Amino acid sequence: MVLSWSIESGITFYAVKDNTVIRSILTILLPLLVFQVVVSWVIIRNMQLSIAIFFALLFILGNLSNNYFSAIFYAKKWFVLLNIISCCINFTVMLALMYSYFYFNNGAENYIYYKILYISGMAIQAFLLMLILTFKYRKRETVSVNFKSLITKIFTYSSVAFISNMVFFLVTRIDYFFVEKYCSSLALSN
Repeated sequence: MVLSWSIESGITFYAVKDNTVIRSILTILLPLLVFQVVVSWVIIRNMQLSIAIFFALLFILGNLSNNYFSAIFYAKKWFVLLNIISCCINFTVMLALMYSYFYFNNGAENYIYYKILYISGMAIQAFLLMLILTFKYRKRETVSVNFKSLITKIFTYSSVAFISNMVFFLVTRIDYFFVEKYCSSLALSN
């Protein structure tokens, strides 16, 4: 949540508001995603993970990309196309997972294979969304957009959304800390 900074909120707001900025938003997203993956690598490079760092970064990149590109699809009300892509990828991943489950006889040594299939499916979906958006907006005439102004607007809107999300999270979750601290396991029905 911190890494994405609710950028998808700003993308959605400005893509709905002004159709001419979508191509500029797509241009901004690639360097942003590279920056977020580098920050992720710095954070997780010394962590003990149950999967290779490459796949951890691919997981993060796939999640962020899906959020950002889906935001544009939602802003343009391309719900059917987005859901067709998501369903096809998820169905294919599900079939591959079932096949591997029965092929490997649910062996624990092949547990990593399931993770790789899931992460790959997410990355493929993000790549397809990016390709479709790039193809749809590569030939469109666009009005000259001030990138600095657009980035500032998106980050300002996204910052408000991020802070609001954090406050809402804390307001709705803070009681767990008090309840757990002042109640016994018997009182919590545990």
